[in-house]
Amino acid sequence: MKIKTRLNIVTILSIGSVIGLYLYLWFSTFQVDQHFEQIDQISDFTNTVSELNLVIENYLEYREQRHLESWNALFNRLTEYEENIEDLSETNVIGNSLSSIESAFELIEKIRGNPDAYPDIIDRYRLLDRATSRIRSDIQMLLTISNNIATNRRQTIREIQVSQQINFLMIMIPVVSFLGYLLYQLRSRIQSSLNILLEGTQEIAKGNLDLRIEVEGNDEHKTLAENFNLMTRRLQEQINKERDAREKAEENQKRWEGLVEQDPNLVMIHIDGDIQFINPAGAQMMGATSPDEVVGKSADNFFLETEHQRRREASITRNGKDEYSPTIRKVYGLDMNERFVQIESVPIKYFGREATQTVGLDITEHIHHERELKKSIEEKTILLQEVHHRVKNNLAVTSGLLYMQRVSTDNPEITSLLGESERRIKTMTLIHELLYSSTDLSSIPIDEYILNLVGLIQKSLDPNENIRVNTNADSFSINVTQAVPCALILNELISNSYKHAFKHGETGTIDIKITQNNDNVEFTVRDNGAGIPEEILNDEKNTSLGLTIVKTLIRQVEGTFDIRNNDGTIAKIKFKKEANAKTTSNSL
Repeated sequence: MKIKTRLNIVTILSIGSVIGLYLYLWFSTFQVDQHFEQIDQISDFTNTVSELNLVIENYLEYREQRHLESWNALFNRLTEYEENIEDLSETNVIGNSLSSIESAFELIEKIRGNPDAYPDIIDRYRLLDRATSRIRSDIQMLLTISNNIATNRRQTIREIQVSQQINFLMIMIPVVSFLGYLLYQLRSRIQSSLNILLEGTQEIAKGNLDLRIEVEGNDEHKTLAENFNLMTRRLQEQINKERDAREKAEENQKRWEGLVEQDPNLVMIHIDGDIQFINPAGAQMMGATSPDEVVGKSADNFFLETEHQRRREASITRNGKDEYSPTIRKVYGLDMNERFVQIESVPIKYFGREATQTVGLDITEHIHHERELKKSIEEKTILLQEVHHRVKNNLAVTSGLLYMQRVSTDNPEITSLLGESERRIKTMTLIHELLYSSTDLSSIPIDEYILNLVGLIQKSLDPNENIRVNTNADSFSINVTQAVPCALILNELISNSYKHAFKHGETGTIDIKITQNNDNVEFTVRDNGAGIPEEILNDEKNTSLGLTIVKTLIRQVEGTFDIRNNDGTIAKIKFKKEANAKTTSNSL
């Protein structure tokens, strides 16, 4: 039987016993109360009889009407009391006595009220004496009976109280004994089970997980012992798994340490900056002869970072694998030597704690080589700029010679030819001038160059600025290989518009548009002048030197050329830009 069921039985019996005892006490008390009420009624009856006796005596002596009224009231009250008396024999006696008193009192009232009906005086007084004696005798009997009834009722009350005490003991003794027996059995069962459980837990606490607690019965303690045995079995299985996992982890740790000890690169594990493990190669990078000299020290004492690195690492976010981006740190070792190490860190678990594993590659020689290479490039850049400067100067000298030759002749045709040659040389000079002043020696910014070229041509051919030139060029660069032919092509097209589209002194407009779509470049030069004569457009023998130069240069950049009249002249050049030029998406 389960402990809960036993406790329920004890509880039900206790509650039933209390309820039964309460009902019994209530019934006994009810009986006693009834007897006390009867005693009170009998006491009132006795007092009423005494008052009736007094009223009769006063009436016999004084014969007043108020005594007669008191008689009637008291007699009626005695009649009511007679009905409440339960004892039949006593009720009959009281009834006969009351009837006798009533008859005698009526006789006295009759003789007193009509004495003439009894002419014999002796007989009349004899009847009065007899009636009076009868009344007094009956009243005395009533008093005696009432005292007897009160005495009997008190005796009954005492008997009920004694019986109540005896019955209470007869009920409580077996009930309490039985409940005590049940509680004793329950206590013994609980104490025995708890002792077994306590001894078992003490043994398990000592490490004896093979112990199984055995509790007899089929109650909660049995279930508790079975669950406790199940818990210890699962705990033992978990401990065995953790022991196997720990042994495997230690084996893997030893294997890992054996591998990283042979690794020529840095392998380090640190927790909150304090170095917990480092391989011999890493210790050597730190300027130490053995890892023991480094373990326990802060990694910040060796890895120095610049302000740039601090800002960079502050902005680094972890990627999907929780890895940090590689970074280069300067290392000052214990041997006071400076080294450069490229490190990369990942968060790991190290003996159950959050840690960081850092691997590093000594790139000191690479950094030194890079510095030397950078220095060499800077030197070559300076030399190349000097070359462009010398070329620019030589072209300027050549242009100056042509200018001197042009101003020294009076032949207009020769003057024109020398002026064209001079502008072509200045066109190439502009390229070398931009390269000399730029940090990028491999490409020319086309938007900046076109402005300088237009200014050069306008200064030479239209000093009065009668012709307005509109330029719209995307911001991009082309390499030097394509820049020279493109510059000469633009020079020829713009110069032709100045010289042939407008007569001397006329006003007009030249629109220059340069666009780039991916790697496709398009030059468009349009004017609103007189246009090109049809014989020149249809001249397949290229008798025009300018167009011959343009078509020749177009073949160099592997492009296409189209020129036609459309409210003036429009010339379009398309070619594919080589890939080593810088580009942006801005436009003028």
